[in-house]
Parts: sequence; structure tokens; C-alpha cells
Amino acid sequence: MNSNGYLTFTKPLPASNSSLNPKRDIIAPLWTQLDSRRGGSISYINKPSSNVLAQVTAAVKQYFPNIPFAAASAFVATWKSVPYNNSGGVVNFQVVLAYNVHRSFVFIYYGDIAETGQPWQAGYSTLDSASSFLVPARSVSELSSSSNIKVTGCWAFQVDGSPKLPDNFIPFGNGEMVTPRLDNGSSEAIILQQPFKYFGRTLNQTFVNNNGLLTFAKPPSDCIPFLNSGRDLIAPLWTHFDNRQGGTISCREDTSSDVLAQVNAAIKQNSPNANFTASSAFVATWDNVPYYDGRGVATFQVVLASSVQRSFILLNYGNISQLGQTWLAGYDTVDSANSFTIKVSNASELSSSSNTNVNGRSTFPVDGSTKVPSNFLPSDDGQAVNSTANDGSSDAISLQQPFKFFGRTYSQIYMNSNGYLTFTKPLPASNSSLNPKRDIIAPLWTQLDSRRGGSISYINKPSSNVLAQVTAAVKQYFPNIPFAAASAFVATWKSVPYNNSGGVVNFQVVLAYNVHRSFVFIYYGDIAETGQPWQAGYSTVDSASSFLVPARSVSELSSSSNIKVTGCWAFQVDGSPKLPDNFIPFGNGEMVTPRLDNGSSEAIILQQPFKYFGRTLYQTFVRTAFVTFHIKRHF
Repeated sequence: MNSNGYLTFTKPLPASNSSLNPKRDIIAPLWTQLDSRRGGSISYINKPSSNVLAQVTAAVKQYFPNIPFAAASAFVATWKSVPYNNSGGVVNFQVVLAYNVHRSFVFIYYGDIAETGQPWQAGYSTLDSASSFLVPARSVSELSSSSNIKVTGCWAFQVDGSPKLPDNFIPFGNGEMVTPRLDNGSSEAIILQQPFKYFGRTLNQTFVNNNGLLTFAKPPSDCIPFLNSGRDLIAPLWTHFDNRQGGTISCREDTSSDVLAQVNAAIKQNSPNANFTASSAFVATWDNVPYYDGRGVATFQVVLASSVQRSFILLNYGNISQLGQTWLAGYDTVDSANSFTIKVSNASELSSSSNTNVNGRSTFPVDGSTKVPSNFLPSDDGQAVNSTANDGSSDAISLQQPFKFFGRTYSQIYMNSNGYLTFTKPLPASNSSLNPKRDIIAPLWTQLDSRRGGSISYINKPSSNVLAQVTAAVKQYFPNIPFAAASAFVATWKSVPYNNSGGVVNFQVVLAYNVHRSFVFIYYGDIAETGQPWQAGYSTVDSASSFLVPARSVSELSSSSNIKVTGCWAFQVDGSPKLPDNFIPFGNGEMVTPRLDNGSSEAIILQQPFKYFGRTLYQTFVRTAFVTFHIKRHF
């Protein structure tokens, strides 16, 4: 601590000429020529009281509200009424170093600063000058009224060199450190305050491993990642790390209202209809942990969000260096019935990957509940379809009202176990191909085996509530098309296993229609990854109208959409031309009856009299070919 208003670390610097380029790490609240022999005092506190630590903790919270921090130490250096070397003017300033194991901050406070003609500088610099800052005051006396944090006479800086906490992260300090600090080490068993439901199993503890994964039954030591590992695990980034070289690995279980609100908002963004309010969040964070080969570092986080009924995981990614090592990101279960791998070409792409429209964040429901996904229409009262027939199809199902499909009208439908609907006859094919020379709707055509579990059902006589729901859906998805549903057909595949594995799928297709318009909605719930061929979309007998859902993997269907509603695709399929742009929306208008050649409506009373070339008209008749009016006569 130098009398002339600066701090150094490796050795004292007796220079009297101020220059913030001394080729060393330096903090200079006010570097100028001072003479404490003539008065004032220069002092420091190196063992602060709990009150001082509380004050600097509160200061960080005020100045850096998005950075979680609790001061473990503080160093307070004060220059009080110290005179300049060349005059009787004095200065009052203070520098505070506030820090813990992970984070470091510098606060500079200015009191009364007399004007001077001497050279001076204020700020900080580093050994290599890579990080350097000069307080931009035009005169030394202006320091007392300047600030970078809107607190007069105060400048605050984060100086630990760690990158800014990513915006998508849940605050992770002051978490418990994961020990031991060993290559391939793991935490001891961490008891969860709120049991975590994981695909039908209730887990009461977890292990946080240095190599970027959580397990539940016992600590792992594997540095080479592999799925189908025969254990429940969550791996935000499983690779070979070496936290002996630096970085921190920490975790904590949080029930504070602020953190739970952030977690709930993140989940609501991806699953807006999910009935979920987190009561606990377990947050595990790898902060700037080096790869084992020493070629870079990674910052990422996994959050286990729990309520009594539901469980979600959030995978958040910050700075991820390019990686030449073997790695995996995703999750797996003890029987591999539910497994997911984030599909990016290199680990560095995790920072921009997402299934939530928030870069670097993916969220997944993992409780394994067989509850109908929140975006589905109710299906519990549906009629079961061939629940024991592999590759089977329903008998012909007579539709309540004819359904228009790209110019053709159908009065019946067939529902196949393998995830598609046809109209003219059943199609028992197991190989997915959306070019079968027939009209077909395939929410997810792949090889399924309902003999092993799940249910396949349909509703052909929807309640008024269901009709109201599909009417509202059309209004939401196609706001410029007037529509009121007269009929709906709802087909649901719920927790149906693939033919080749224990992974299951949840999806639903809804036909919403009336005399004039027809719509198809496809809703996706949890879709497990699969190595089987699959297709999703629709096609026509002549392939003139055809659409394939553009998902790179089957599991992406759950987060895809063409209408900005996660897990939902909506199409108008009646084949009628689009409403011209210059038209005013014309339904849900009253239909003109009788439906006869040259027929006409009854008299239609106009709410507002209509002036027509000097005459006032009170009613109208709409005929097939023209419109006539009638003048109301008064006697």
C-alpha cells in the first residue's frame, strides 16, 4: 500500500510519477504525489468485522445485482485528509477489495478531493495491460461526483477475470464446493430436500461429478462418456475435465422465491401450458473448468426443478471452448427407455443450441408422468384402437360430418398403430414413407408396438368443450380465417413404445372442421430418441399437396412448431384458396338459405339504415347472383 495512492501485489512500487502502465498489476484510487508527513492518515483493515463483510456483500448486490456473491474477505485501504506534496490541499479516498473463493471486486470511494496542478491518474491496470481502466474525470476534483454505477463518488469493478454470468444461468453462488478436488472425482452423496421424480422413479440423493454429469445411485468415475450406461444420469457436458487446473464446481439446493421465479419462468417459456410451480431447485454449476488436455475451459449448469408432482431439468450453457476430446450432452435412464442426446457437431455449439428459443438453454420434463401433455386435447374417454395388434389399424370409423382434404371429401377414417391416418382403406405398412399414393396424415409414422404398453385412442363425438377448444385454436393459429368447429376427430398415441427399444412417444392429431373449412393440428409431447426410420407430416393421393415436418431428430418434434406454439403444427387442409388480401373476413356469417339455384335469403334487417343514391334502405336480400334492397315505407 503506497502513500501516493495505489496498491501493488508482487512488490512495492516507490515511483512518485503517476503512470498506469507500470508493467505490473496495480489498483490506483488516486495516484499522485502526496505527503502524509504533513498531516492526514493512511490506514488499512485486513481483518474486517462481520458488519464490514455484510456491508461489502450488500454493496456487490447493489452494484452487480445479477452476480450472486457473499464476501468471505475484504481489504479496506483509506487515505484520509492527506495533503498534496506541492500545496495545502488534501484528498480523501478509499479502496475496498471484496472477495471470496470465486469472485473479486474493487470499489473506489471518493470524498472531498481538492483541486491540484500535479499530474494524477485513477483506475487500474494489469501486468500485460490487457485489462486497464482510467476514471474519465477532467479534473481531480470531479472524482468526488463521478461514478460508473450511479452512486456519486463511487466506482465499482469486477476484477476476478471470470466472464460475466450468462443471462440464461440461474445464480449459482454461494454454492457448496464439490470436493475432493481430484481428477475424475465426485461429490459425496447430496441429500435432496425435495425428492426428484425421474421417469417414474423417485430419487432422494445425487452425486455431482467433476466430469460434467449427475448420477443418483452412486458416484461415477468415468471420464469417457457413453450412453446406455445402465444408470440414471444427467450430463450437461460429459467429458474429461481437470478441475485441479482451475475453475470451480459448485452446487446447492435453492428454495428462495427469486430463484424459483426464474426457474418457473424458464420452464413456462418452453412449456407454456405446463401446470408447474417449482418448490425446489438443485443448481449444479461448472464455472470455467479446464479440459483435461488443457486446450480450453467450459462453463455450464444443470438445474433440477421439482414440485411434488412434476420434475424438469434445465441445461444452461455459457462459454464452451472448442473440444477435441470425446464428449456427450443429454440424459439417460437405468433401462435406457428414456434417453436424449443434444445434436450439435461440436461442444462449442452448445452455447447457441436450444429447444426454448433462448440461446444456450434446453429444458426437458423428466418426471415420466403419463399425464396427457398440457398442449393435448383431453383423450381419456377415447375409444381404444387395436391395443394388442402390431402394425394394426382400426376398422373404418364413420366421421360425424364429411371432412374435406385438399378438394376431396371423406366420410370415414382409419387410424393405424404406427402413427398415421388414412381415409379410403387401412394401410398396414410398417416402413414410413409419405408417398403411399393415398391421402394420409402422419403425426409420427414409425414402427411402434402398443402391445408393450401405452394406449392408442380416438374421440369421434367431441363434447361442446372440445369443439370450443378447437375453435379457439383455429382463431389463435389462423387469426384471419373465421371458423366455428362443427366436428372434430381427436386421435392420441400416449406413451406408446417404439418397436426396437423401451423409448416411448406421445403425440396427437386433431381434425377440426365444418362444412366449409378443415384444419389439422399435430401436438407433440415427450418423444424419445430412436434409431428407427420415421416421418412426420401429410401427403395426398397425387402428392400435389405434401409436407414433411423439418426436424433433424425425432425428439426435436417436441420443441418444433410452424405457429410459434412449442410442440404444435397447424395446417389448413380443405384445399380452398386463401382469403384474398383485399377481403374483409366474411365468417362466421349467417349462411344464405335455401341452397337453391337462384335462391335468395329471407329479408335481412340492416342494423344501420343504408343510403343508396338518395334513398334510405332498411333491409336487404342476398340472392345467388345479386343483392336487392327494400325501402321501408311509412303510412
